[in-house]
Amino acid sequence: MNKTFWPIFWQNLIFNRVSSESTNTKQGVNSLGKSTISNKVIESQFDCFCKKVLKNKARDCFIHEKRHREHEIPFSSLTMQELESLYTEDVYSLDTHTFQVLGFEIQVRDWLLGEAISMLTEQRQIITLLAYSLGFSDKQIGEIAHLVRSTVQYQRKSSLEQIKKYLE
Repeated sequence: MNKTFWPIFWQNLIFNRVSSESTNTKQGVNSLGKSTISNKVIESQFDCFCKKVLKNKARDCFIHEKRHREHEIPFSSLTMQELESLYTEDVYSLDTHTFQVLGFEIQVRDWLLGEAISMLTEQRQIITLLAYSLGFSDKQIGEIAHLVRSTVQYQRKSSLEQIKKYLE
């Protein structure tokens, strides 16, 4: 573009704007050359459009939240049985010690504890495992092992002390 074009262009633009403002001010035309009535219509249409967009977005959010509430349950409202069914635990035979006690197979998952129990005599293993794994009372263990209750109690307590010393 040549150097003389720009000043002429700006002069024509300014001249046309000034002449159109002076002739159209009585007809409701603003400085940009558009009628004020159409600006108000455009503003109200834009306002209506914005309101529709916000209304539809709010509706979509409510529908999304409702769908989540219908299909999701918070962990705090689950029962213990339902919580336990949500996870599994890998158990390897190398990590467990298995003991046979009166036809029961008792697995001790803690390797160090299993080693401590295996260091006990067979009778003390039976008493300890029946008492702490299967929940037998001293009287019941005495009847099974043909021992007096006080003997079962003494051996159980001394076995527990041996296990504690081994674990320390």
